[in-house]
Amino acid sequence: MTKFIMSIALLSTMLFYNTGFCCASQPVRLSVDSLFHLIDKRNHTIQLEFLNVKGAEAGGDIARSSRLPHLSASLSIGYLGNGDLTDRDFCNGMGIKNPHSNNNFAIEAMQTIYSGGAVSGNIRLADLNTHIAKLSLMENTQQVRFLLLGWLVDLQCLQNRLRTIEKNITLAQQVLGNMQARFKEGVILQNDITRYELQIQDLCLQRDKTSEAVRTINFRLANSLDLPTTTEFVPELTQSGTGDGIMSYSEWQEQARSSNLSIQKADASISLNKTKRRIITADKYPHLSLFAYGKFDSPIVTEVPVLNKNIMYWGFGATVSFNIASLYTTNRRIHQERIAEDASREAYNVSIKQVQDNVKSAYENYLTAVSELRTREKSLELARQNYTTVNNRFEDGMALVTDMVDAANVLLTAEIGVEDAQTMLLFCHYKLKYTTHTL
Repeated sequence: MTKFIMSIALLSTMLFYNTGFCCASQPVRLSVDSLFHLIDKRNHTIQLEFLNVKGAEAGGDIARSSRLPHLSASLSIGYLGNGDLTDRDFCNGMGIKNPHSNNNFAIEAMQTIYSGGAVSGNIRLADLNTHIAKLSLMENTQQVRFLLLGWLVDLQCLQNRLRTIEKNITLAQQVLGNMQARFKEGVILQNDITRYELQIQDLCLQRDKTSEAVRTINFRLANSLDLPTTTEFVPELTQSGTGDGIMSYSEWQEQARSSNLSIQKADASISLNKTKRRIITADKYPHLSLFAYGKFDSPIVTEVPVLNKNIMYWGFGATVSFNIASLYTTNRRIHQERIAEDASREAYNVSIKQVQDNVKSAYENYLTAVSELRTREKSLELARQNYTTVNNRFEDGMALVTDMVDAANVLLTAEIGVEDAQTMLLFCHYKLKYTTHTL
């Protein structure tokens, strides 16, 4: 009975692991939306930036708490020893017996009424830091999305290339079979067969290199998405939105000006430095606070001899404080912040120029990719016609093996060229969206 139970447990374990392995080996189909969803949920860089946002929000809560009244309470219990009383010349001394139990309790409250704008300035500063942290989160999300999307585009290109090479290997093997049959008939020579076998070996080498590149990109994607590194991906990317209906150059520039996160961060930095300057300026103004307190003392040590009684009293009032040193130290700090504010404005202008240059470059690259794809498609059409013509002539004995090898190479180059051109067009389209931070 025990052996039977152990056998069932072992079989269940084997089935579990086999099922898990099969599930893990299932290819993951990735569209743009599903890739972005995985990035937002699983990428560690995004999770780190998300925690930075949470920390900035907590800092905002701390800054807003400075508007609340400050409350404090204290309780002390101690031993009061006996005292000695003398004249001013330390003569005629006499001992004084004191009550030995010494207790004190106090509760105090203070509320800032006016601080020259320092409290509201610190709250504004914390809110701006939170805003910048959120912009950094979105900017890093765009960067990670573009990086992994580029890998996915490359993966689709490599997988298409792999299929193209496999098709050409199959086609070459068919031609080689025909050549071997014709060799037996004495129509062609052995060196012709050897030359075509070398062509097949070269295709196999290209297939192996492409497969290695596919495995590398699969590993990178899986590692970045915190998935098992053995995961294989199947890209599901389309060329939709990359045709003639794309926005004009001026529309892309306008889109970048309104949505690029680098520009928004530079603009927020200007407000940040303004706020810092206002906080420093607040030090030149008096601060007004209200206070109230209640105290309990026992015994009363302000009397001689000490009165063994309890005293309870309370009070309230206002406090005005002014930092006199601010009259000759604050102006230097304000001047420093003005320089930082001017620098942030220049940084804002630099960001705009850089984004404009990036949009211009990406748009021109996109137009070039469109033109290149049309050229590659026409080249592929001609290469197919050439291969068909040469193959027919070879079958009729009117073309040499070298002509077939050249035609096959031209066809393979043309097919790979179209795949590369389609990939480049897709990449340039996403690059345009990345420069405007609208991925």
